[in-house]
Amino acid sequence: MGKTMNKTIKRTILILLLILVSISTVYQLKFEKYIDNQKEKFGILVNRRRISYIPVVIYYSMNANSEMRNLNRKASDLIDQERNFAGRIIIVGYDEYIMQCYYTNEEKVNYLNSYGLVK
Repeated sequence: MGKTMNKTIKRTILILLLILVSISTVYQLKFEKYIDNQKEKFGILVNRRRISYIPVVIYYSMNANSEMRNLNRKASDLIDQERNFAGRIIIVGYDEYIMQCYYTNEEKVNYLNSYGLVK
């Protein structure tokens, strides 16, 4: 009875891990497709290298009020400002993730300071 229970628990844990990995992969692909589409359609992130490869699921599982996420949220206008582009439809959560992956903290803070948005 003990061995059967251990096998059942191990299988359940394995199935849960597989489900989590599958969900994570689907969301990561969705975000990467959005980023590629924005690059192609609107020319954002020109001459920018990706500096962070944090998975989407991990990034969004962090505290929504963390300093890093607030900085990314506030500075997301920098994406359009950099290209002098105002007609792009913005999806806040997606642009917040772009800020995390392509912009340094220094760039974000400097941008916000230039508009008096950081104290």
